[in-house]
Amino acid sequence: MLTVAGDVTAGEVKAMVQKYFGEIPRGPAITRPVATGFTLPRDTMVVLEDKVQLPRVYLNWHSVRLYSQDDAALKLLGYILAGSKNGRLTERLVYDQQVATDVVAENDSKRLDGDFLIYATARPGHSLPELQDLIDTAIRRIGAEGPTARELEQAKNNIESSFLNRLERVSSKANQLNSYYYFAGSPDFFNQDLARYRAVTAADIQRVARQYLGAHRVVLSIVPEGKPGMAAKAPEATP
Repeated sequence: MLTVAGDVTAGEVKAMVQKYFGEIPRGPAITRPVATGFTLPRDTMVVLEDKVQLPRVYLNWHSVRLYSQDDAALKLLGYILAGSKNGRLTERLVYDQQVATDVVAENDSKRLDGDFLIYATARPGHSLPELQDLIDTAIRRIGAEGPTARELEQAKNNIESSFLNRLERVSSKANQLNSYYYFAGSPDFFNQDLARYRAVTAADIQRVARQYLGAHRVVLSIVPEGKPGMAAKAPEATP
């Protein structure tokens, strides 16, 4: 897919496309894949030993495709958890208790499907089970109580600011038009996209935290070579 933005006319662009790409024959017709229903049947624990000094834990949940229902709420949830210095996970793990060097939370929605990721790197002297417990506590709390009005407002302001920043440069405008056309089927999707985030409520954030981050997940522990005991632990089975 090609997008051209700048001081050009449609006729000039068509002439350039014909000049540089006209001799390339059209490829065979393709059938685009369709995402099928996916459910992780149980928590999956994976341990990888590597040449690293500090261990890191990745927690990954199945989520939703781009522009589908709950996509915007999940992205705002990621910001509330770790998108700023006063994000729930960032403030507690990195600054207050100083058990992690960094923490990231984000929803990565793609054309066919998506996933929600949280990862954190332990500081020297701290363990991945310790980080895992603090992360799980924060997830349970926002699922039980929802975000504050201040947290939701800050997350929405950040999203809207990023929307406006993407309009400052011609290259970013071109990328945005291209992305909207590819993922949403219309290059003129800016207002609809922004409206999705403005419509998210605190109850939406609370619901997606329970629904998606309360489901089964993959937990990947990256630990120094020879130290598998530093890995995150599987939850205890309930009778």
